[in-house]
Amino acid sequence: MFRRRNRRKKTKVVPFPATLAGILFIVLMWCGASIWIDDRCSDLKREIRELERQKKELERRYNAAECRWMRLKSPGELEQTLARHRVNMSWPSGDQIVRLSEPSSSGAAGGEADEEVVTFARIERLIGYE
Repeated sequence: MFRRRNRRKKTKVVPFPATLAGILFIVLMWCGASIWIDDRCSDLKREIRELERQKKELERRYNAAECRWMRLKSPGELEQTLARHRVNMSWPSGDQIVRLSEPSSSGAAGGEADEEVVTFARIERLIGYE
């Protein structure tokens, strides 16, 4: 007896080379990494621009506050403020002013500590009813 043969066509499978798959994987990873790095750089640029804008705004506000403070502590403004609050004060005379000098830091640069200079201001007041 003879046997019937299976006459189906066998499909030929072409194997995908492993080296080509590896190279393709590396190229895709490289492209993905470069896109991610570019996106991250764009985000950082945007963040830096925003921080620089905030810095300029803070510097502008600081300068305005410093200017306002300088104007408020000027002698003319102090006199006007005292008059507005009806405070009767006068400027101190020369013998009432105590000037303190800062201790020198020449020894501190050499690593040696200077003796601490303590300066006291003595103010004599007469308290009583006149």
